[in-house]
Amino acid sequence: MNKFDKLYKRWIEDNNFIKTRKDWMRRAYNINKVITIDDGNRRLSGIFKEIDLDGSMRIQLVSGQLYNLVAGDVL
Repeated sequence: MNKFDKLYKRWIEDNNFIKTRKDWMRRAYNINKVITIDDGNRRLSGIFKEIDLDGSMRIQLVSGQLYNLVAGDVL
C-alpha cells in the first residue's frame, strides 16, 4: 500500500480530517506567500493562507477577501 492509500485509509476510518489537515499544513509549500492560481476560469494571485476544513486551498486576495480553491492549478 502506498503512502497516499495509508493516509486516505486513516482519514476515512477515523472519519476525521483534522489529523490529515494538520499533517498537510505542516508540509504545505509557500504558506503565507504570494502564489498565482488558475481555476479554469481565471487567474488569481494572493497569499496562500491555509487548507480549509473542507480540503480547499484558502487564498487571501489583495482586496482582503478569502477565496477557496477547490480545483485548479498553482502556477
